[in-house]
Amino acid sequence: MWIFSEIRGRLDRNDKFLGGKFREGWQAIVRIVRANFQARQATAKQEPLLLEARNAFTNTRAEWDNEKGKLVREREALKEELNKAKEMAIEAKEMAAEVEQHTEAVRLEKEALQQ
Repeated sequence: MWIFSEIRGRLDRNDKFLGGKFREGWQAIVRIVRANFQARQATAKQEPLLLEARNAFTNTRAEWDNEKGKLVREREALKEELNKAKEMAIEAKEMAAEVEQHTEAVRLEKEALQQ
């Protein structure tokens, strides 16, 4: 970064005439540039970790979506079975009512024949 040393040299020459204000400004600029560079380095180091975390999240989300889909399909299948069972229960009640009516009719016929 030769540009920084060149700028620093010029500022140092001018700084003698302005009582140190250039040096303070230069040091602030250097701190900002270094912090920015360090932040970029830290980000570059963390990027694989962030990528891994993002992939793990995506994979977990995909697995969750798959599990959710399985559960939804299973729930739909159970609802269908429940509806079939309800229909069968209604049919069984109707058949029981028919059998009861038939039994009553047969009993009445027997009574009529015995009299």
